[in-house]
Amino acid sequence: MIGRFIGSAILQKVKAGTVLGIAAFCASARVLTSMLTSGHIAMASIILVGFFNSIMFPSIFTLGIAELARSPAMAPVC
Repeated sequence: MIGRFIGSAILQKVKAGTVLGIAAFCASARVLTSMLTSGHIAMASIILVGFFNSIMFPSIFTLGIAELARSPAMAPVC
């Protein structure tokens, strides 16, 4: 849940596509780290994957609804 709040705060300053790309790269790096290590380092890496995934949610949502304002056919869905 902390990641969602942090992601929402970051989205006020940085473009959603940039936040999504950085968070996806960081989550991928954490998965790679957890695959190549063991013990507490791997465990912390997996926890951080969840953190970066929760940052990605507001970014994906923002990008998903960005086009709805311009499309009158999809306006009733919102």
